[in-house]
Amino acid sequence: MTGRIPRAARRVAAVLVAAGGVLAMSAASASAGIIYNNVPNPFPGGMNSQPFQAQQTSEFGGQVQFAGSERGHPVVTVAMSSWACQSGAWYSDNCVSAKGSTFSEPVTLNIYAVGAENAPGALLGTTTQTFQMPYRPSSNKKRCPGTGPEESGRFYAKGECLHEQAFKITFPAIAVTLPATTIISVAYNTSQYGPHPYGELPCESEAQGCPYDALNVAVRGSWEEHPLPSVGSDPLPADAYINSATAADYCSNPGAVGTFGISQGCWTGEQPAIEVKASRK
Repeated sequence: MTGRIPRAARRVAAVLVAAGGVLAMSAASASAGIIYNNVPNPFPGGMNSQPFQAQQTSEFGGQVQFAGSERGHPVVTVAMSSWACQSGAWYSDNCVSAKGSTFSEPVTLNIYAVGAENAPGALLGTTTQTFQMPYRPSSNKKRCPGTGPEESGRFYAKGECLHEQAFKITFPAIAVTLPATTIISVAYNTSQYGPHPYGELPCESEAQGCPYDALNVAVRGSWEEHPLPSVGSDPLPADAYINSATAADYCSNPGAVGTFGISQGCWTGEQPAIEVKASRK
C-alpha cells in the first residue's frame, strides 16, 4: 500500500503491504529567515521517503544544526510523500484519483533538545496541525508503461514516471527559542501506528486501503546531485531518530525498539527533508 524501505535503492519499495503542546502562532514574523534547509530546490515530483504504516513507524526525525543567529518563533516545513489513490492501488494500473483531491490528516511536529550521547532530550516545543494531503495522480499507462510493482501504476510528472507525489506541509510559528542544534520530528496516526492508531476501519478492506497508510515522510536521497542541506548542516548524517516496532529500523541500536530514540550508522543520505525559518530572539 505504501512506501519505501529506508536505505533501499531509489524510490520504489520492494515490499507490498497488506491492505497542543506549545502555542502555535498564527503567522511567521515578516523578518524570518531560513536557518536550515534540507528541501531540494527545484522541488521534485517524487522523493525517497520513510513509510509509517509499512515500516511500523510512529515518529521520525533527524538532528539539525542551524546557521545564522535567528532562533525565535520557528516556522517548520516538512516534505511529505503520498502514495494514496482514491481507488485502486499504487502498485497496479488501476490507481485513479480526481485532480486536486485530498484527505485530511493531523500531523504533530516535535522539537527536542539534544540529550546525552545524542539521545532525544527535553521536548522544547510541539504543535499539531491538520493538513489536506493530496492523493497521488492516476496511473498513466500510456506515458509510463511497465509490469510488476516497480513499474506498473506510475503517473507522469516533471519529466519522470513516479509512484509517489512529493509535497510540503508548513507548521505555523511556534513560541519557542531554538538552541543551535535540535532534534526535529513528525508523528501521525496510521491504522496500526502513531500516537493514537486509527485501528481497523472499512477503508482497510477496500483495494486502495486507508489513505493515511500511504503517507510517508520525504527524505533526501544519497542518489541526488546535491544531497546535503543548502543552509545549516546535519551533525549526524548517518543517523536518524525513530519510534518503530521494527528492530531493524534502529540499525545498531535494536534495543530501543518501540521508543523514540536514535538509530545510528545506516541513514547516510536519508535525512528528513525539512526547512526551518526563524526570527531574532
